Amino acid sequence: MITIDNFKKLSTSVGIIRHTTNIGFVETDKGLFIIDSGVNAQDGKMIADCAEKICPSKKIIAVINTHSHADHSGGNSYLKNNLDAQIWCTKTESSFLQNPAAVAYMYWGGNPIEEIKNDTFVNLESVFPDRYIGEKPVEFSNIKFEFIPLPGHFFDQTGILVTDKDDGKKTFFLGDGFFGMTLLKKFWIPFMYDQELFRKSVTEIENTYSDFYIPGHGDVYLPSNIHAIAEMNLIVTLETEFLILKLLRKKPMTSEELLKEIADYSGIKMKTGQYILIGTTLRSYLSNMEKRSLVSFEVKDNRMLWSAIS
Repeated sequence: MITIDNFKKLSTSVGIIRHTTNIGFVETDKGLFIIDSGVNAQDGKMIADCAEKICPSKKIIAVINTHSHADHSGGNSYLKNNLDAQIWCTKTESSFLQNPAAVAYMYWGGNPIEEIKNDTFVNLESVFPDRYIGEKPVEFSNIKFEFIPLPGHFFDQTGILVTDKDDGKKTFFLGDGFFGMTLLKKFWIPFMYDQELFRKSVTEIENTYSDFYIPGHGDVYLPSNIHAIAEMNLIVTLETEFLILKLLRKKPMTSEELLKEIADYSGIKMKTGQYILIGTTLRSYLSNMEKRSLVSFEVKDNRMLWSAIS
């Protein structure tokens, strides 16, 4: 649950609530900013309740979304409709906030099954953003927001680097541009639409100095351990590529046959959600690897067969 007991202050005006999705709280001279808003309207209400205790004299003036996935933006509608909070995001991600069903269509590749039309996968309400974030920083008397593109996991995901001018501390909110060890152990093949862009984003994170690194899920990381966990994020994608090539060198396969082989090899017992998300991710790997001339495909006997290029 999102409760005040899980609140951790990181600098004079910046803190987080540890949750299944970490929630950022940034106090400016104009009001309170929330970074990502949890999974659903209930999370939005709990964020509002916590805000009253953390900053009783400050109103929530905006939610900044790192990206539009439902577990990072599900509380938007509650905070916008009930507290009149603005929604800030990138222009590309805004199209998914306005048309959340498009996310399920992308996962499924067509009209999706009912099982992925819930708030685990998609926002249930459309939200129209009030401001697009981009290259220009936004500054207040005590806080500076910088927006750093971190694509790869999703189209226009953006990290938010917050500088607290009162004590000089920097906090980097990463969205899913980077996965903590807890999540990597649980989901060794995390969702992404472009593994090359993901690797570039991980390198961008590693090369951006901050006192605190806040992934969307999991532990807070420090400059002393950011390099090790960044390396693990890179290894995850490279290992998946290596496994794809290893399996396709044995015989040509369809993407669905390859998905089963990879899950069996990795000891993953997929349920519906994992089957869909890993399947989408795997097809993205194949597209990227085909572009780099590592694999090829042919349509034969009404099957799209993938092969490794020796």
